[in-house]
Parts: sequence; structure tokens; C-alpha cells
Amino acid sequence: MHYTLVLCFFLMLSSLAAQSSVRDSLLNEISTYKKQSKSKESKNYINLLLDLGTEQRYYQLDSLKILSKQALTLSQKLGYDQGIAEALLGIGEFYSDKGKYDESLESLEKALEISKQIGSDWLTLTILETIGEQYDYKGDDDQAIRNYLKCLEMAESLGDKTMMSVVNESIANLYIARKDFEQGMLFYETVKKINEDIADPIFMAETMSNIASAYADMGKLELAMFNINSAIKIFEQHKILDWLAYSYQVKGKTYLKQNKNKWALYWFNQSELLHKELDDQREIISLFNGMAQANHNLGNDSISNVYAEKAYFLSKKIDVISGIEESSKILYTINKGKGDFKTALKYHEIYNEVSNKITKKDNQKGLTILKTNMEYERQKEHLI
Repeated sequence: MHYTLVLCFFLMLSSLAAQSSVRDSLLNEISTYKKQSKSKESKNYINLLLDLGTEQRYYQLDSLKILSKQALTLSQKLGYDQGIAEALLGIGEFYSDKGKYDESLESLEKALEISKQIGSDWLTLTILETIGEQYDYKGDDDQAIRNYLKCLEMAESLGDKTMMSVVNESIANLYIARKDFEQGMLFYETVKKINEDIADPIFMAETMSNIASAYADMGKLELAMFNINSAIKIFEQHKILDWLAYSYQVKGKTYLKQNKNKWALYWFNQSELLHKELDDQREIISLFNGMAQANHNLGNDSISNVYAEKAYFLSKKIDVISGIEESSKILYTINKGKGDFKTALKYHEIYNEVSNKITKKDNQKGLTILKTNMEYERQKEHLI
């Protein structure tokens, strides 16, 4: 175990070095441009700002906003519509990660309009998928699925397999989050076939890590462990820090489902260690909830309460309803166990309110329609 701790530490350092080298390279190029007269008014300089903003998103989120706004101002001055649209996309992603989904959608809709006007297909696809994500985060499954399907239809017509993979995976995740595992796994099977054509090991690893999480939720723990170990191996080889932190968290969740709480905490701790170098609040909520549950199972309720409260207040801050649901349930259980029935009742009411919101029938209309259409198509293929 001590050897593994040392290995994880050096892995983290090498991952940081690899990913910071990309940002350092972009910063050097930007510095070179700044030294040249009037070069800040060039499209190349704007593109460098946008690329650096994208690289900084999960490390220093505020930098994404600052760089996107700089790129927006310069693009407007130059009349560079592509730069304007990409900058608005970056601003939309910043507001998304801050949990300000309405502000995000406002920026993204402006970006979408411009991308359509200039005929940038890849940008239009990216923005449509990102708009779908915002509705997904808001808990509006109906609008989420409608935007995902717009994106998917366009990606299929263009033969863009990368975006076909991304959107099918987003739809799969949406069904899995709503406990419709059968439908979710159908979409994952589609993603796996597309990824085989793309033949990108990192794409495959990202999908395997999401599938592992789904298998853990389904109780298929051997399959979950096989997939997450395969994904971790690839992320370690390519030194992809943010996905590695997620994969460690999924491995911890898999041990948690096996009631191997000490091993669960070990992998949660490895994920938490990596998160110290990240700025990804949405993903750390699941990690804190997992750590709260594992500690609760071990009888460490004081520690459990700390992590559950961290998850709850962070979920409230950036409006992650699934995080509020999970953390409020843990806090209800902890407070009920120690006889604080007033606090327990408060969190029980919050849990019920959020759960009812998530399962509201009107909200899931789009998911039901898509599922019905897919079942019809499968029956038709069977008859043929």
C-alpha cells in the first residue's frame, strides 16, 4: 500500500508536468505575440487566448472567463465572428461551471446564432451539445434531450463521428442518472461501436469510466471494476489528470458498493489528492458524497457529516440537484442516528422535494418519447 501511495504521488507530479507544459507552451506563444507591434489585433493571437482558456477550465476556472472576455473584445474590434462565437462559448462554459445556467444559456444562444450565420458546423455542434448539458444540469430532461437530438441529427448528417460519440454518451448518462439502466446501456453500446471506428484510446477510456460508473450503480461490480481499471491504465499512460481523478472516484464508488469501505476511502483519497490541483467543483460533489457514505458505514459519523455538508453546500452553491439529493439523504441518516430529529426532518424534507423534482413526469417527457421511438425502430428491424 505504501508503494501505491508513492506511485500515485509521482503520477500526480508527472500528470501536472505534462498538462502544465501545454499551458506553458500557449503562454510562451502569447508572450511572443505581445512583443510584436499590433499583433494583439490578429486572429492568431485571439485563437491562442481561446485555446489557453480551454486548457485552464478545469485548473483555474476564473482564467477561462478572463481570457474569453479578452478574446471577445478583440474579436469584436476585428469583426472576427468565429472568435466572437468561441469566446461566447467559453463564457457560457464558465457560467455553467459556476452553476449559473440561465446566464450560460444566454451566452450560448448568442454563440449558436453566430456559428450558424458563419456556417461553422463543428462550432454549432459543440454549442448545441453544451446547451443540452445546461438543461441536463438544471434537471430539465425534456429540453436536454431535445437539444442533444438536434446535435445528434446534425452530427449524423455531417458524418462527424466524434460528436456522434459525445452526444450518444451524454444521452446515455442522462438515462443512467434517472435509473433507466437498460436504455442507458443501449446508448453506451452505440458509443462503443463509434469509438471503435474513431480508434482513439482516450475516447475509449472516457467511455469505459462512465460505463464503469453505470455498472457500479447497477450492482454489476465485476464489470465495473474491469472497465474502471482499463480506463485508469490509459489515463495514467497519457497523464490526463481530470479524468484520472474521476476514475479514482468511480473505483472508490465500486468498492463502496461492495461494502469494502476502507478500500473505497483509499481511492476516494487518491481522487481528492488530484482534485487539489483541479478546479472542478461539479465532479468533487460526487467524491465528497462518496467519502461521507464510506465514513458513515465505518461509524465515523463526525467525519461523514463534514463531507456530506461540504457536498450539500457546494451543490447548493452551483445548483447540482443530484448532489443535493444524495447529500441531504446522508445528512438525514446521520442526524436521525444521533437523535437530532429536527435537523433530520429538515434534510428529509429537502431530500423529498428534490427527488420529486427529478422524477416529475412532465420533466421526463422527452426521455419517454425517445425511448418509445427507439423501441418501435427495434421492433421494425426485428420484423424486417
